[in-house]
Amino acid sequence: MPYSQIDDLELTLRLPALVRKLSQCLTMTQEVISRRFDLTVAEASLLASMDPGRKLCSTALMERQELSKGRISRIVESLHRKGFVIKNEHHDDRRHNILELTDRGRSVRQAITEEQGAHCRKVLAHVPDAKRAAILPALEQLVEALERTKHEGAEAQVA
Repeated sequence: MPYSQIDDLELTLRLPALVRKLSQCLTMTQEVISRRFDLTVAEASLLASMDPGRKLCSTALMERQELSKGRISRIVESLHRKGFVIKNEHHDDRRHNILELTDRGRSVRQAITEEQGAHCRKVLAHVPDAKRAAILPALEQLVEALERTKHEGAEAQVA
């Protein structure tokens, strides 16, 4: 059945299972890639969120990763011990660190990005050419809707 003929009821019945399956597949892929570099998925995600050549404070990482300060601190400390990041005290506030990737961190970040791209190309090879163009806008809309719903939930909890 063409997607244009799917009604809201069928969509709400099928969507949760599809999103769950997508999430599981992406998680498994992230785990495989992370293990290649002796990283956890959280460590690899944090590395990927850092811009090579730019310093970043731990607070900015908390916002990017949407993780608690304690969780960020543990991940950063692990990446520091493994030689992926350099930690420097924030000049105004010793409770915060200024972080930057080491040469090794930049190299592994690049390799992770390349492996993720290669995996995406492999997956897309199984999608008919005529349907590939629809994937990106649909995913962008889905992510935007998920983000909006997440923020609405957070606002409702505060109120």
